[in-house]
Amino acid sequence: MTPEQYTKKIRKYNRADLLKLWKQVLQDKTPGWAAGMAFQYLIIRVFEIEKNEVVYPYSVKVPGTLTDSEGPERIGTLPRMLLVGKSL
Repeated sequence: MTPEQYTKKIRKYNRADLLKLWKQVLQDKTPGWAAGMAFQYLIIRVFEIEKNEVVYPYSVKVPGTLTDSEGPERIGTLPRMLLVGKSL
């Protein structure tokens, strides 16, 4: 799936759906999600539901190549999620 498809999919989830997905993540059983993607998009969606401003991962096209930001960016060994903690 593309980042845009994951975004469209997770935006359909409400709190109950997210709790179910969280339980699946804990069991490492997330059908329909590539490895790590369920957790990544779940976290972003939780912030979004709580009225925080978020930026979902997206693809960046460079002439002749394709650079994906499908996974969280990394700072050293720590992942950096694309979140802006601005409550409304």
